[in-house]
Amino acid sequence: GVMVTNNAEALTTLTISDSVISRVTNHAVTATNQANFGKVRITVTRSTIERANKALYSLDTAASFGEAQITVGSSTITENSQAWHQEGPGSVILSLGNNQVSGNTGLPTGILTALPPQ
Repeated sequence: GVMVTNNAEALTTLTISDSVISRVTNHAVTATNQANFGKVRITVTRSTIERANKALYSLDTAASFGEAQITVGSSTITENSQAWHQEGPGSVILSLGNNQVSGNTGLPTGILTALPPQ
């Protein structure tokens, strides 16, 4: 899988595009923030995420004002144990609304926030 972890009062970003992430033992895409005022932002576009424990995993463990954000668009999320999992107050998963999410076996944890097209 792909993991981005932030341990400082800074912004850390990653873009994944035109990719396949498959057969991952744990989490396919993980955004983790551990710092107050720290931010992690991952963007996934035109990609397939399949056969992982958690396809999208957003974790914020900061005491205050942290953010762990994953934005996904034009992507397929299928055959995972969970399509997404959010944990912590600054955990955010955003969907551009044009994804195919199906065939995942477990219920997701957290709220997938749909963004309107622009």
